[in-house]
Formats: sequence, C-alpha cells, structure tokens
Amino acid sequence: MKIWGAIAACISLAACATSAPFTPSPPITARPLPTGRFATAIAKFEDMDRTSPPALCQYLFVGSSSIQFWSTLAEDFAPRPALNRGIGGTQVTDVYENFDLLVTQYQPRAIVFYAGDNDLALGAPAPIVVENFQRMMAAKSRALGDTPVYVISVKPSRNRLGQLADQAEVNRGLAALADSRADLVFINVVPLMMPNGQLLDVFMPDGLHLNQAGYAIWRDAVRAALDAPIAVSAPGCAPVA
Repeated sequence: MKIWGAIAACISLAACATSAPFTPSPPITARPLPTGRFATAIAKFEDMDRTSPPALCQYLFVGSSSIQFWSTLAEDFAPRPALNRGIGGTQVTDVYENFDLLVTQYQPRAIVFYAGDNDLALGAPAPIVVENFQRMMAAKSRALGDTPVYVISVKPSRNRLGQLADQAEVNRGLAALADSRADLVFINVVPLMMPNGQLLDVFMPDGLHLNQAGYAIWRDAVRAALDAPIAVSAPGCAPVA
C-alpha cells in the first residue's frame, strides 16, 4: 500500500474500503480539442514543445490549476527534471480523454496528478470522480505500462468547504486504489493542510488556489513520496542514479 501524508501519514484500511471492481473501458480515442481556455493552453504547450522540445523521462505534473500555478515547480524538485502541463479548470475526464496529448507524448518517468475538486464543484458524484480516475489509470497502463503515478489527494479549501464530505469519499477511493496497484501512490495532503481539523491559511485571496506556504506543504509531501522506493518503473527510462 502506497499512501503518503505529512511524513508518510497513513490512512487506515477501514477508511479505505475498496470500491466495486472496475472494468476498464475500451481504448479511448481523444476527443476534438476543447474550445476556449483549454484549447488555448494546449496550443501554448504545442508551441513551447516545437520551440524547445522537452526531454523524455521527466517527472510530468498534470492536472488542474493547482498544478498550473505551481510556478516554483522546477526549483522545488531539482535535480529531478519536472515538466508542468497543468491547465486551469481541468477535470479528471479532461486528462483521460486527451491522455496522448497531455501525457503519452512526453514519455514521463513518473506522473504527478492533481484534479477532482473541479469535478465535484460541477456536480460529479464522488464515485464517478473515482471511476474516471480509474479510467485514466487504464489509459496510462495501455499507453505507458508500469509508469508510476503519484496522485495528490483532493485538497480542502476555504472556497469549497461544502465539498469536504465528498472530497473525503473521493480520497478514500483513491487510497483504496493505491492499495491495490503497484504503479499508484496516494499522497494525502489533507492532514497537512488541516492539522487538528483546522484549515491552515495557505490560500490566495480567492480561497481556492494555494499560496507559497501551501505549495511548500505540497512540495514536501510530493518529495517524500518520490524519494520512497517503488517497485515499478517507466519503460524506456534508465534508473535514477
């Protein structure tokens, strides 16, 4: 079982009851690129990649604005090479339906993923968010084999305090999935952001996005998870010295 929190904080097996068995869907064909901000972000990535093609076997950070706005990502994870492909407004479905564009083409050494609270905010039930994440993992397995995925728990925020129960349900599902897969690590940031049940002041004025103190918490939690041994590796990526 791979679950990380403050300094590898554990979630009890009772709290991580396994959900119903999941049957992977047929191979996903990427939908036409979304319009508006999402299409603009992908076009920007394509321009960046043409100008300066990113090296393969980097640590790919993908997901919503909590990834996109992580401006200190490269320095936070040096000397590990980190590539930021976060897009504001992303839901889990956006990643698995466009998996080749957002993930496969970069042939990452590992994937660090964050999304889910946008899904809940737009009305997706917690079990559907978990099921969509399972679909994303199925897409990953088809395209990238055993490449490890590090999923950050759905975060609490001042702006979405009404989501806490649904967030906890999603996080239990993600933790249970990590318990059953060697290629998935669950990073639980909730107890770090809510010590003693009290939400820390680690947000921008909008009450949703993280400030520097919030990203410092995430940095330490993700670093601890990446530093821990893992039994699988990305095909085609040499072992880290």
